[in-house]
Amino acid sequence: MPTSFARPFFIPTASMVGPNNGAAAALDCLTQAIYYEAASESETGQRAVAQVVLNRMRSPIFPHTVCGVVYQGSQQRTGCQFSFTCDGSLARRPSIGGWAQARRIALAALSGSVERSVGLSTHYHANYVVPYWAGSLDKVATIGAHIFYTMRGGLGRPPGFGERYNASAEAPPVVLPIVDPNADPAAELVGVNRGGETTDPAGLLSPNRTIVKDDLLGAPARPDPVAVSPKPALRADEDRGVLVVDRNKGLGK
Repeated sequence: MPTSFARPFFIPTASMVGPNNGAAAALDCLTQAIYYEAASESETGQRAVAQVVLNRMRSPIFPHTVCGVVYQGSQQRTGCQFSFTCDGSLARRPSIGGWAQARRIALAALSGSVERSVGLSTHYHANYVVPYWAGSLDKVATIGAHIFYTMRGGLGRPPGFGERYNASAEAPPVVLPIVDPNADPAAELVGVNRGGETTDPAGLLSPNRTIVKDDLLGAPARPDPVAVSPKPALRADEDRGVLVVDRNKGLGK
């Protein structure tokens, strides 16, 4: 068990609601990291990934925003820090349940929750690979399929995590999850396609195009029954051999 732990990190919950703001972007980026890096891991394993992102954010050698840490190197030939940002994983459509859980864990991490099992870890890798840098770091913990490490010397001790979060520099990710509008509606979320248009394969938008979901958790909620008009019932007109609207049913009468 690590002997040094991260300090709690807080972003006001109210500021995470609504588009085009840094707090909402931080929540989106951390949710992406948790989902695409650890969707198959236990909840502890997912919290550990979130903790690594926040630990890096406070280190002097990494960006000082959540999205900056998550997307570091994704636009460079030298490679990305989190592989999902540049290996095509973002084209893999998230499940509603998995995304909602990742969202909850991200929200908790940005609201003061600390995953103590990984201490001040800033690196991890899957247990089926051996990256070149593993031998230069100190192993801290193994959680599920991930092995976590901290840097040696002052960079791996509490004084090395004193950088402040740069809220004004937080920006949405360059690459957003791509949702295929032709995919199975039961497995998809509202998303944004490459043309910047909102897609809604899961039917999470009300008729007036308002997203019917929790603004923070991202989990779809049941649509307001008042907002969705029932479809007219049909009956067979046997004399004419066609289907016609039965105005005595399905129209609220």
